[in-house]
This record gives sequence, structure tokens and C-alpha cells, in this order.
Amino acid sequence: MQCLFFVCICFISWSPTSALYKMGIGQLTYGQITTAIYLKISISDFLTLFSARTGGDWFWHTMPAPGIGNILFACIYKDDLT
Repeated sequence: MQCLFFVCICFISWSPTSALYKMGIGQLTYGQITTAIYLKISISDFLTLFSARTGGDWFWHTMPAPGIGNILFACIYKDDLT
């Protein structure tokens, strides 16, 4: 639902009354909208992973297990590993 709302905000960025237009970053192209959606999904997945494994604390209070760090390293640098 949140992603759909984000897409709607991006698509109405051409309207002079939209929030993005008023901030000076309106009139997004299709490629910019696609990139913004990809980045939103990528970042939310990583934050979900780190938030879910910590329980009641914030994700920056507890160090991740070595396996999680290895997976994160592989995801970020996967192009260099192949």
C-alpha cells in the first residue's frame, strides 16, 4: 500500500499543486520514477531485515550476526563477485 501511494505521488509530480513540484523536484520522468521505486523497495527490504531480527530494540543497538553481514556484503558487491 505504501509503495502504491509513493507511485501516485511520483506520477502527479507534474501538477503545480503537488508536493514534489513545490519542493522543486517535480516533473519526474518515467526513468526517474522507476529508479525511485527500485530504491524505495531496496532500502525498505534491508531495514525490514535488520529491524525484524532485533526484537524490541532498534536495529542499530545490536550487532548483526556474521551470517547477516556476509549476506549484506554479497548483496551489495554481487556484481564484483561474479
